[in-house]
Amino acid sequence: MRILYCHRATIIMALLFTANAPAGPFLQVGIDKTDITPQKAMPLWGYSSRTDPFQGVYDPLYCRTLIFDDGVTKAAIVSLDLGRTPPGHWVDTIRAHAKAKYGIDSLLLCATHTHAAPNLGPDHAPHPWIKTVVDNIYLSIEKAQRRMQPAVFKTGQGSVDITYDRRVINEDGSVTMLWDNHEREFTHSVDQRIKVLQINNTQSQPIATLVHYACHPVISGNKNMRVSAEIPGVICSYVGEQIGGECLFLQGACGEINPYLAALLQQDKNAYSQLVEEAEKAAKEIVKIIQQAKPTVAEDYAIRYKDVPVSFGFRHALTDERLTKMLKTYFSEAQWEEISQPDYRMRTSLSLLMLGDTFAWAGFPGEFFDDFQVELADHSPVAHTFFVGYCNGYYAYFPTIQAAAQGGYGASWGLIAEAGAGEQFVDQAIIGLYQLLDKL
Repeated sequence: MRILYCHRATIIMALLFTANAPAGPFLQVGIDKTDITPQKAMPLWGYSSRTDPFQGVYDPLYCRTLIFDDGVTKAAIVSLDLGRTPPGHWVDTIRAHAKAKYGIDSLLLCATHTHAAPNLGPDHAPHPWIKTVVDNIYLSIEKAQRRMQPAVFKTGQGSVDITYDRRVINEDGSVTMLWDNHEREFTHSVDQRIKVLQINNTQSQPIATLVHYACHPVISGNKNMRVSAEIPGVICSYVGEQIGGECLFLQGACGEINPYLAALLQQDKNAYSQLVEEAEKAAKEIVKIIQQAKPTVAEDYAIRYKDVPVSFGFRHALTDERLTKMLKTYFSEAQWEEISQPDYRMRTSLSLLMLGDTFAWAGFPGEFFDDFQVELADHSPVAHTFFVGYCNGYYAYFPTIQAAAQGGYGASWGLIAEAGAGEQFVDQAIIGLYQLLDKL
């Protein structure tokens, strides 16, 4: 079988309401979409060999904001059509500002991971455009907050076969990277589930659709010189047009997952229509899921949240040239003495957000292999748990221990974190969810 889960959509509906929420019987929800497409050309993100400024725009980039308010607590999910989130100190600034000005207690700042968006620059010296992005994030939060209204929820799940595992395990145990797979040959099972949260108002009119899927948005390839939101952007555009309201895309654990048509645009500059066609396969499945869904009742949707501190060491010694090259995008020369200490550890966190005991989002700051997404779903105490990658920070790849031992890009090179760091994150996420439910 090509995937882990059957292609026939399994629809699981959930309508949330509670009698004791101070805001009334319904959770309040607000949504916004703000254009963040740069006006001046600058280098694109995702490939170190591509350093020239972009030369045009296929489709716009957006900041999409979804706010929840239970009458006591507010939380927000912000999805950016970028390759990664802004550097960690900017994430801290954005979250603090959202709390101080808008009362947002918990904010998940996420990137869709498109490889056709501008490069934000090194963490210690970001590109000036980042200030424009941050200002638009604040604007989007403000607009979403002005649009709050009572909401009801439906959830659904299906799958679509547009992805593959780009790490091919050879008979001798070695790894060969298969960067594109236009023949759609099977390599290894990957998680191809699409998870959908449909949000309507009390008159059954669409407010927002939250889509979760795991796939590297790399159909454009490393020679593409035009801006694009890629697969996530096409999905959001199509679903918004067909269903109404706004669509917000959350990238999953796509560390080793590529689309079959990876790098198609660099081989055929006129192939943008094929990118759209491939992404719309997923979008059409999403529309089908939404159309079949019917609301049911859950007991509680009170907002709970938690940031869990996590630290990890480096995978290789600082004598490894590939590691030091990556670290120089995070640290200035003045910080080099500090990180050269033998006991130095990278310090970050994972972010947990829950609505009652029915919905949960776990935000992870990097590119996690998809086994972690499956593990979280299998062991989470919350029925509908979303593994959100590229969230509230970015620390490159987190492979499984097995993958780290096998090798390959993102497993033994192209990463910062020591083996076992990914398992630590997922274990802490599961523990944290149980703690939010007062079960630990």
